[in-house]
Amino acid sequence: MLLNESTILLNVEAKNKGRSLRGMGSNLNSLGLVKDSFVPAVIAREKEYPTGLPTRGLQWRFLIRMLNM
Repeated sequence: MLLNESTILLNVEAKNKGRSLRGMGSNLNSLGLVKDSFVPAVIAREKEYPTGLPTRGLQWRFLIRMLNM
């Protein structure tokens, strides 16, 4: 099972996204859930296509457009 208390990290502080990703990946790796190549692959993917894209305001624009239909 991938979703259990050991895979959920609370109150984690990181100085930047890279450290955050390394911490989460290290935790998953220590549990045997991902390979050593996981963290570098996630960091490379984030450089090309970040999953945390800025979306502020997008929901409102969509809602306003839907209401005006």
